[in-house]
Amino acid sequence: MRFVILIVAPLGAVLASGCKRDAADPQAAASAVPRPSEVRAADGMPVEIPTKRTPAPTLADWDKAPALREGSAAAAKCTVKMVREWVRVDCAGERQPGGTPSDVEVRSGCSKDTYVSMKTHANAVLALSPGRRCEILFSWTGTKQTFLADWPHNKRPTLTFVDPVWSTTPRPRR
Repeated sequence: MRFVILIVAPLGAVLASGCKRDAADPQAAASAVPRPSEVRAADGMPVEIPTKRTPAPTLADWDKAPALREGSAAAAKCTVKMVREWVRVDCAGERQPGGTPSDVEVRSGCSKDTYVSMKTHANAVLALSPGRRCEILFSWTGTKQTFLADWPHNKRPTLTFVDPVWSTTPRPRR
C-alpha cells in the first residue's frame, strides 16, 4: 500500500503543477500577442489607429515605439513616432543647411491635446483625430518648416514636413 501512495502523491503533484502552468500560459500568451494598435503597417504607423481619444502614452510607450518611415522627417533631422493616435516629433541636432532647432509653435487646426516644448530640443506631441489637420511650425537658426498631420475621414493619416514653410491659415498679426 505504501508503494501505491508514493506513486500517486508524485503523480498528483505533477498534475497539479501542470494545471497551474496551463492556467498561467493563456495570460502569458495573451500578453505576447500585440494589440491591434501595436501592429505596424509598412510606413511604421499602427495598422489600426483609435478614432476615440486614449490616455497619453508614457515615456516607456514612446521608447518602445519605432520611428516612422517618413523621409521628410529624416531630411529635417527629426524623428516621428506614433503610439495609438498620438504622434511625437523630436527635432534635435543640427541640419545642413538650417542650423540648430530654435523654436516650435502650434499654427492651426491642432486639438487641445497638442503640446510643444523647447527644453533640450524642438518637441511636439499631438493627438490625431479623424477629419482634423494640424500644423506645427518648427524653426531652426537658419530655416523653418511646417509639420503637417492630416487625417481625412475614411483614410489613413499623413504626417510630413512641408518645405518651404507652408500653411493654410495666415499667421495672426501681433
